[in-house]
Amino acid sequence: MSDEHPLRNLTKDDNLPKVFLTPRELADHWCMAPHTLANWRHSGIGPKFTKVGARIIYSVDDVIAYEKTHNPADKP
Repeated sequence: MSDEHPLRNLTKDDNLPKVFLTPRELADHWCMAPHTLANWRHSGIGPKFTKVGARIIYSVDDVIAYEKTHNPADKP
């Protein structure tokens, strides 16, 4: 068995799909202030998030799931 980690040879130019978004990236995507997301996290609303150390990240899958259930344009 090799001791080499499968991510060891990746570079930033490998164009991997984005799996997580930072609060800034999500706020930009939704055209809102990052502080709004912080307020939502504090209030227990908004998409699921993960805290890694001091960083907050949002799974793209969780964001898509949230958009599907909370998009006002989809409601009659």
